[in-house]
Amino acid sequence: MNIKKIVIIGVVTAASFGVMFGLSKRKAHERQQQEAAAAASKPAASEPAHAEAEQARAAAEVAALRPQEKALEEMQREYRQKLDACRKKEEELATLAKRVQLEQDLLKKQAQDLETLQMQLVAPLTRLKEAQAELQKSRVTIAASEKANLKRTATIYASMDAAAGGRILADMVANNKEDDAARILFYMQERPAAKLLAEIPDRGTAAKLFDRLKVIKEES
Repeated sequence: MNIKKIVIIGVVTAASFGVMFGLSKRKAHERQQQEAAAAASKPAASEPAHAEAEQARAAAEVAALRPQEKALEEMQREYRQKLDACRKKEEELATLAKRVQLEQDLLKKQAQDLETLQMQLVAPLTRLKEAQAELQKSRVTIAASEKANLKRTATIYASMDAAAGGRILADMVANNKEDDAARILFYMQERPAAKLLAEIPDRGTAAKLFDRLKVIKEES
């Protein structure tokens, strides 16, 4: 129940008790007139008796009005309590609304910060993907079906003269078979492979084959 409804109820209640109070006073006044007329028709009483009668009549009127006044005071007290409770509730709702607004502002800022961070990460992620694609493109893979044949070939190269093996590998590189030469070296023991690389006349070719060894990957 909001304050407006409580105020309307309070006004209606006060008006009702005002009407009741007015009717009570009117009835009391009419009763006084009737008693005055009756007293006028009777023989005049003594002054003390008349004063006592007036006091008794006034006391009766006060006693008749007192319950109504108490009821009106009780209604006013309840009205003030409800009004205070309603105001307190509105204050609590206002505080809650402020808290919700603060939370919404915080979430909005966090969303903006996250969007800014995502925008800042676009360029690095793009470069990373490009680097991964380039690495994948340059990677030398060995299929499972090739392993046995390459191992036998590597054994043959390891057993031949190092100078002859080095010349053969250099010729393979010169004929665009660099990856095939790297695959053979991959399955050779370190010492024989090092001897073959050392016998390659062109140091650039040897270095190129050594770099290709780093990017060889066996397929599972």
